[in-house]
Amino acid sequence: MKEIITKAPITNAAKHSYRFVQVWDTMKSDIKFFTFLLLIFNSNVLLGQNSDDSNNRKDYNNYTDAFGLKQGKWIISDSNNIVTSELYFLNNKLNGVCSFFWGNGVIKEKSLYKNGKHWEVLEAKDSLGNSLDPGNLKDGNGTLKYYYSNGIIRWEQDYKDGVMFGLTKLYTDKGVLTAEGVSIDFDIPETYDTVIVNDKTIIATKISTPQNIGLWKHYDYFGERWKDEIYDGKGKLIYVIKYKNF
Repeated sequence: MKEIITKAPITNAAKHSYRFVQVWDTMKSDIKFFTFLLLIFNSNVLLGQNSDDSNNRKDYNNYTDAFGLKQGKWIISDSNNIVTSELYFLNNKLNGVCSFFWGNGVIKEKSLYKNGKHWEVLEAKDSLGNSLDPGNLKDGNGTLKYYYSNGIIRWEQDYKDGVMFGLTKLYTDKGVLTAEGVSIDFDIPETYDTVIVNDKTIIATKISTPQNIGLWKHYDYFGERWKDEIYDGKGKLIYVIKYKNF
């Protein structure tokens, strides 16, 4: 017998804040005005204009411009001061070839980003440096594969136009499929394609964060299906069907 449990909506909010520096009202004289222009000129930050060489700065790492936007090369470390990623930004969005590392410094993944979009996967490796199949993501479209440190597949994700859009598969560290379904990223244009789930057409609507859509199947450690989750086109969980306890 199937047990159907109604769930309350599950929402995920992704909030982004930007810090803007207000300068014009503070200029009380021509001297202060020209001093300000000289300052931002020397910093390669022009009002209303992007710095063309933000991805090629040799003198700064982890640079934030006068408007609070990340520019150029950023080195990210964990609490133990171990480098986890080398990122490149243009106006606060990932832009360029970015690298992610295992705890021992070996490349985990290297990908090309364009204007904040995951555009092309270049390579993937396990923690010993062995090359892995990174997927076929190119020009913003295709499938991206993520791995555990031992080289076992961890996650497969379809992309469209540089964002999550399509089938998602999650695996245990033993390589057993644990869940699969459709995910759609928030950064999708107003007009969407339709998504086909179990021979039914679901129209994806404007949503605020990556969301599960339609039918999601869940499996236990033996690969046996134990639960289904049903989401509407906005990522709201409608109900759960349990086939057994887990």
